[in-house]
Amino acid sequence: MRILLIDESGLLDSYYHDFRDNYVVDFVHDSIEGQYLFEVNEYDAVVMGPCIKPNEIPNINKNTVSVAVTYDNEDSNNRISLLNSGVDVCLKEPVHYPELDAQIKVLIKKARSISTDKISVGNVSLYPLQKCVYIGSRSIRLRRKEYEILQYLFFNINKIVSKEELLEHIWDDGLCVFSNTVEVQIRNLRLKLKKYKVYNLVQTVKGFGYLIKKSDL
Repeated sequence: MRILLIDESGLLDSYYHDFRDNYVVDFVHDSIEGQYLFEVNEYDAVVMGPCIKPNEIPNINKNTVSVAVTYDNEDSNNRISLLNSGVDVCLKEPVHYPELDAQIKVLIKKARSISTDKISVGNVSLYPLQKCVYIGSRSIRLRRKEYEILQYLFFNINKIVSKEELLEHIWDDGLCVFSNTVEVQIRNLRLKLKKYKVYNLVQTVKGFGYLIKKSDL
């Protein structure tokens, strides 16, 4: 999973190594730089420290990225403005890392599950809320990582997804996972789909990654 930390106050600095142990992290101390990174990269969540103003929140309204903000004053109007700007949760300083980490994981899980009720490509249908996959009217059994890979590819239909992106967004250890892990999971996923005569759902784009093209099925 990949997150973006934006903190002009420096209060989140002490948590940096904790975040690095659990996520792929981009950490900046400037909201303008943070906005740029948000626009050019894919993140599972954004965490922003105190001193962030509502107009400095990245443009998240049309995205499924979750945003958590910490604040260090009792100004309820500021908190309301932050929430109205698209922030999912506001946490009052001082915030303990375990609580912040738990909030982030809940937000990421929620964002992934509510993005859509059903996605279909050909006769393959994925239901994020129920965490299940159907081929026609038949449910197929997938292991957790197989399902999460398929779901992420479904969420990015017609877009090439690199192996590194899958590692960052699906595995807690991110790029530290063994390099052939994605290939193994993709092979297992294809073998299970093959049993139901689905042969070309997950395509390999040599040198770039994996792709599900809705127009092909």
